[in-house]
Amino acid sequence: MLRVSRALPLAAALAWLPFASAQSVPAPAAATNVSTGFLDKTITIAGRDHRYVVYVPPGYATARDQRWPLLVFLNGMGECGTDGKKQIEVGLAPAIGKQPERWPFVVVFPQKPDKESQWIDHEALVMGTLAATEQEYRIDAGRRLLTGLSQGGAGTWALGAKHADVFAAIAPVCGYGKPDAVAAALTKMPIWAFHGLDDKVVPPQQSKDLCAGVEKAGGKPVLTLYEKTAHNSWDQAYRESALAEWLRLAGASAEWAACIADPVRMQSGSIEIVVQRWADTTPGPGSDRVAMEWGGDRLQWHRRSSAPPDPEQVRSGEVAGASGRSAFASQLVRLARSGLFDTPEQIRPAPAPGVPVTGASYVIHASIDGGAGPIRFRREFPDDAQWDPAFAGVVRALQAAVDDVKSRR
Repeated sequence: MLRVSRALPLAAALAWLPFASAQSVPAPAAATNVSTGFLDKTITIAGRDHRYVVYVPPGYATARDQRWPLLVFLNGMGECGTDGKKQIEVGLAPAIGKQPERWPFVVVFPQKPDKESQWIDHEALVMGTLAATEQEYRIDAGRRLLTGLSQGGAGTWALGAKHADVFAAIAPVCGYGKPDAVAAALTKMPIWAFHGLDDKVVPPQQSKDLCAGVEKAGGKPVLTLYEKTAHNSWDQAYRESALAEWLRLAGASAEWAACIADPVRMQSGSIEIVVQRWADTTPGPGSDRVAMEWGGDRLQWHRRSSAPPDPEQVRSGEVAGASGRSAFASQLVRLARSGLFDTPEQIRPAPAPGVPVTGASYVIHASIDGGAGPIRFRREFPDDAQWDPAFAGVVRALQAAVDDVKSRR
């Protein structure tokens, strides 16, 4: 494991962060050999060394011009110490290890040194490791994110409020705090909180009161409550919910993110995918147009396909109530997971030399209305997108969405 020692005083770490941007902070030089995975680091603050870990996703080494979202994870009481290891044994790191494709983030894992203190007492450590990571790696300054569990959940509320100009979104898990101390600062912050209803260590009323306080102040937090998890609500939050996809969207489009976290907020939405196949492909030339429209408490779907010389086929149907909303929301999650909403507006993928193109182009139109008016999204992927590593997963997700509609009866 790579070890890097860096001394960074708190004043230097905090002074530039609120004003940093993708334009104002020079990108680190691209290295020929970039280490990925969970990497050991050390930072010195106020004369004391602190061990921490940085997770670098596998794609970082090949996507040399890409800036990555930065996620900071704050551990709970049981993982406190100075070994620099325990904080990656519980919560987010194991979830990343099981499904790394869902977590295309550079992730910082500082370790709170003792159980008695709170994370707010270690602001220098959190912000210092964040600043050091941002100087070392290519980070999207508009997508700094914060999460943590138990004591780390409390730290997420407290530090998220204190540095609301730094973090684009927060996700506290079984956290606690004083609503009056944080609510006013978090009214514009995308928040998705989690808690177990039978949590005896940190009562769920803590998260309920904090979310209610933010909502009363004018914010729109999302709170997910789990049954039969006791204090361990983090495994479901990090492994089973759409939190990873929400975090990918929260810094770019809070409205899309909110509807993924809480589909009940979605008043209406639509997805239209057009696939055009060319003559040199299998099964041959033709096109598919599928559309899904959610609104009025029902999901309507349409499919129009043609494959000359066969006649054009048109099929449609609908799903009412919660099942329809869930089906539409699951498509949004799938597309977010593929990275669709992270793709640039101008797409110019280049196939590898000698590799044939797919013979199929994809165009997607999507819109969603969570109560603030419709937000629209459009992308066009040309014939060779499937062969570009940056877009192959997106093309597969688009085709899977088409196949879902095609399989409906």
